[in-house]
Amino acid sequence: MSREFDFAAAKAMREKVEAMHGAYLAATGFPPEVLRLNYNRELAWAELVTREYTPADVRLVVDFIKRGIRRRLDGKANPRNNGALSFSNLIGNPDKFDEELAGAMLEKAAKAPEAIRKKAPPPAGARPQGEKEKQMLTPEEVRMELAALRGRGSRENIEHSTSNIQHGNGETLTHS
Repeated sequence: MSREFDFAAAKAMREKVEAMHGAYLAATGFPPEVLRLNYNRELAWAELVTREYTPADVRLVVDFIKRGIRRRLDGKANPRNNGALSFSNLIGNPDKFDEELAGAMLEKAAKAPEAIRKKAPPPAGARPQGEKEKQMLTPEEVRMELAALRGRGSRENIEHSTSNIQHGNGETLTHS
């Protein structure tokens, strides 16, 4: 059984790949002549495009990692190194990109206006929470926030992406 090649789909994929690579270069500051869009990089980008990521997602992740690098330079907690921005570490490893995007979205959700982060009343019989804990989102709320921020993405992808993220109060979010 033979199928005809879909030139329009191939052209659309190429345009998306080029947009993603351009966003990555602009966000990282890597020069295009050093980090050319070769065949292997095209394949890596195509994987992220098929997962429905966008140039905005790339910028969000790169900015998130850059803030971590600045924390290292400032001697603050949770430092990152420059290698976290390398193409092979970030783009060449789609699961790593998923994890970084989940972390960036958690950070973005934590900085969202109070009206967005407002919690529902605690269930009957719930233990009282300290002031710091009141500002934290529950794992289910984080998943819902991620879904709202992404505007797309299945519940399973979001749960997978947030399965081992460190919560602000020291707890680790785990998928149940």
